[in-house]
Amino acid sequence: MAGRPKKSNVVNTKQNDMLNELLNNVLKGTKALSEIKKECSILEWFDTGSASLNMLIYGDMFKGIPDNRCFQLVGDPSSSKSYLTKKAMKDAISKGWKILYIDTEGDIEPEELENAGLDISSVYIIDFSKDETGEKKKKKEDDVTGMLTTKKVINKIVAFIGACKPDSKIMIVVDSIGNLASSKEVTTAVEGKDTQDMSRAKDLKALFRMILNPAYRKRIPILLINHQYESIGLFTTKKVGGGMGSQFASSFIIELYKSQIKKGEEVIGITVTAKNKKNRFVQEYKTITFDILFNGGISRFSGIPELMFQYNIADKVNMGSKGTAFEIDGEKYALKEMTDDKWLEVIKKHNINERLSTHFKYSNQKQLKNIYEEIEEIAEENNEV
Repeated sequence: MAGRPKKSNVVNTKQNDMLNELLNNVLKGTKALSEIKKECSILEWFDTGSASLNMLIYGDMFKGIPDNRCFQLVGDPSSSKSYLTKKAMKDAISKGWKILYIDTEGDIEPEELENAGLDISSVYIIDFSKDETGEKKKKKEDDVTGMLTTKKVINKIVAFIGACKPDSKIMIVVDSIGNLASSKEVTTAVEGKDTQDMSRAKDLKALFRMILNPAYRKRIPILLINHQYESIGLFTTKKVGGGMGSQFASSFIIELYKSQIKKGEEVIGITVTAKNKKNRFVQEYKTITFDILFNGGISRFSGIPELMFQYNIADKVNMGSKGTAFEIDGEKYALKEMTDDKWLEVIKKHNINERLSTHFKYSNQKQLKNIYEEIEEIAEENNEV
């Protein structure tokens, strides 16, 4: 069979010239995705302090929360939401980031942040009693209650993100998004009325519509802490506070539950179960656990042995006087002898991070062939027939 003549590039050149002319004259500033790849890519990650939670978030024990996404932690009271957020904030500050902290609950404690190892000179609290010009506000709900409302947050955050330069290394933290009240809700309470407010969820949706894309383009990560509550109906379900706005906006939603760790009758810590409810990188509904001890903090590699057993990467064995151990690639390691340094050595030696990652990340999809190649193959088959 005679070889096919080579395709001319004349048509493609004309198409490119026409497109470039349109972009330059009609959509000025438009760029090919290849030109802005770095702007859209994740460049840094913020460690949560837990190797298993990092794996659940991004499929890597040593990464964690990405630097240009909206991330949300939801859970029951005292399920370690704020604690884990502080861990991520501490790691961000150590990498040169500043934190814009929105405290909706009025319970931020500087000493608590310092005790957690944060440099509080890098944490900024917005004064919502003043408008964007710095003047004191004189609204009825401000004078009577001083409450932080959705409208105040919208105005401040939109103005702030608009003024930020790209790659300013600023992280926004909201603790908690579900605790924000609408202006109407506050005014109604001040006036003593008993009418139901339906504007809060609408305001929160508006907030995320206005800030999400600009924050993403300027590489401003947004960390949200949120509460869950039980919705009573035919079946009792868990719902996230503040409506659906934050759920649609968040690239990641991690749900937290806790159980007690006891030594005899004494409660010495909690085991946190984390469920992946929404994620672009890791398979949804994956679940991990990790321990937080009241006197020792987070156990960095807790939960990793359970994952290795679950995915048949290692076998659970007994080493007699050394107690429970795991066996991997023919070698045994007693769990009670596994320090953080020893874990790092074993993880590297046995490729545990990479082996676990294959069970968490989405599998690569088979790439489709170029449509022109498919057409040529079909034509070639027809000619041969």
